[in-house]
Amino acid sequence: MDQKLQELLANISFPEELYDDLISCSLSKVKISQKEKNMKIILDSENTIPVNTYLKLVSYLNDFFNISCNVEIKVKKKSFDRIMEYFNYFTEEDKYRFVRGKIKCNFNNYYIEVNNESEKRDLEESLNDINENLEKVGFSKLDIIIN
Repeated sequence: MDQKLQELLANISFPEELYDDLISCSLSKVKISQKEKNMKIILDSENTIPVNTYLKLVSYLNDFFNISCNVEIKVKKKSFDRIMEYFNYFTEEDKYRFVRGKIKCNFNNYYIEVNNESEKRDLEESLNDINENLEKVGFSKLDIIIN
C-alpha cells in the first residue's frame, strides 16, 4: 500500500483490520467535480479486492467527504473467484438466479453461458449496467454466449 492511500484510509477512519485487503493497492488519481458534487478515486491494484472491502471503502469515503464517491480499481491480476461476488452484488439475486455458475473465463475475457435466446434477452436488458459496474472494480465486460 502506498503512503498516499494509507494517509487517506487513516483520515477517513477506515478499519485497520481491512488494510490487508488493500495491501497491493496504490492511490492513482483523485478527481473532484464541484459542479456535480462527486469525487472519483482511482486505485491501482495487483489483485481484486473483496466486495465487502470495496463497499466499506466507498461507504467510508461517502461519509467522510459527504459527497458521492466513485471508486474505480485497475487490477493487474483479476480473480475469477471474486467475479461472482461482485456480480451477485450488482444484480438482483432472484432475477439472475439462472446465471449462477455460468460465468466463465477465457484468457481474462469473461462471459456468461445461457441456455437459450429467452435467457439471453432477459440478461441483455441489464448487461450494460452490470458491465459498467464490473469495469469499475477491474473486470472486463461480460459477453453472452448461448450454450
